[in-house]
Amino acid sequence: MKKELSSLEIAYLIKEFQSLISSKINNSFHPEKEEIILDLFIPNKGKKILRILPKFIYLTDEKRTQEKPSGFCAALRKYLHNARLRKITQIDSERIIEFLFETKENKFFLIVELFGNGNALLCRENYEIINLLDSHTWKDRTLKPKLKYKTPPKKVNFFNITEKTLKQSLTDQPLVKNLASKLGFGGVYAEEICLLSKIDKNKTTLTKEELTTLVKTIKTITNKEIKPTIVQEDDTIIDLTPFKLEFYKEKTNKTGKTYNHILNSSLTIMLNSQIETEKTKEYQTKIKKINNIIEKQKEKAKEIEDKIKAVEKKAETIYSNHTLIKEVIKEIKKAKDKYSWAEIKVKLKDHKVVKELDPKNKKLILELN
Repeated sequence: MKKELSSLEIAYLIKEFQSLISSKINNSFHPEKEEIILDLFIPNKGKKILRILPKFIYLTDEKRTQEKPSGFCAALRKYLHNARLRKITQIDSERIIEFLFETKENKFFLIVELFGNGNALLCRENYEIINLLDSHTWKDRTLKPKLKYKTPPKKVNFFNITEKTLKQSLTDQPLVKNLASKLGFGGVYAEEICLLSKIDKNKTTLTKEELTTLVKTIKTITNKEIKPTIVQEDDTIIDLTPFKLEFYKEKTNKTGKTYNHILNSSLTIMLNSQIETEKTKEYQTKIKKINNIIEKQKEKAKEIEDKIKAVEKKAETIYSNHTLIKEVIKEIKKAKDKYSWAEIKVKLKDHKVVKELDPKNKKLILELN
């Protein structure tokens, strides 16, 4: 099943998201650690729910709420409540979406990063970060409140690719790898470009004619008409694409209403199942930790119980032999008047009850039945 949205797919999805322009934020939620929900209201169209996940974003009909808002959610509610959505754009050909919201007094950006572990940042109009899901520090950029938002080191923007920039971006790796990683198309669309261009995907050097062909093909697939396609193999969904691909011509291809619609219908069940699985794992970890604590407490309680029983047994022995103990102590006191401690110890050497006499520490050890 699909694991993430590619840069190209995000571009087509944003085209569909233009219907959200002028919508108003009614509420914001943060139901899971890496999930943001925006309740939007579009004039004359009604309510829409935007679901933001680490590697996906789409409109859904499923309501998601939370009992207590997180710090980030509280910031969204404080700054964006009743704000109007004025613009949705993709930053170059990065997997980054920028939402421009406007209130009566201010403008704010909600920036969504759909790569790595994902992130969402609320920024002022000058891109100063107000709050964010996750703070990070890398070699090239730092994401923290009060700092200006900075994008990752830029790749070639394939939306305005030229033969010159394409040639400069290619390394001695196979063409398909360059298209996938250096230009950021991802594996599937890199394969598609090679197929449509009829160029060997493993080539490491290209002719001028091949560069020209590649640029034309890239411009073609970035400007296709949206024809949402569900790709299946043996009744299992393996991909969701904004248009039909040559790469999947041997698979079963089914057309959907909109790209967002097929994402929502196919991903919601799978993603909710993953969330529940993660919750179950989290609960199981907590239960295991609690059980370990209980076991240790049981062991400690057993130790204390054994010590109590040992003390009780000694107390019972002392009580049942108190007359004998009293007599022994009385005899030693009498002997003290006639003999030295050294002499007394010698006399007690083979005593049946007295096992040790320590006058210095005033200790008498008896062996009782």
